[in-house]
Amino acid sequence: WLDTAGDAGRPAGTWEYYVDDGVDGKATGWYPYTAEGSATTEELYRTYVLCGNRGMGVRFVKSGHFTYRVDLTDAAGGYTQQNLDVPPNKTRRIRRVVH
Repeated sequence: WLDTAGDAGRPAGTWEYYVDDGVDGKATGWYPYTAEGSATTEELYRTYVLCGNRGMGVRFVKSGHFTYRVDLTDAAGGYTQQNLDVPPNKTRRIRRVVH
């Protein structure tokens, strides 16, 4: 469902989210997505950013028990995710890490 033909040979990345509010007792810092959420967000990134499919900049991604609205449209301001399952629908910064 995603067109990634234009990204051949480019390194894959994983995704992390930033916590700064102590949720679940977590210290401030970056935390990895679940494997499923990271793989789905990486596919979105590759088709939107690397292949130029402008219709894929904002999508819904399931990661663990939650569904997030992932927004990749503002690279300069930072990519974000918004939890759609738990009010008040917290928005967090996210980043792509290339290993």
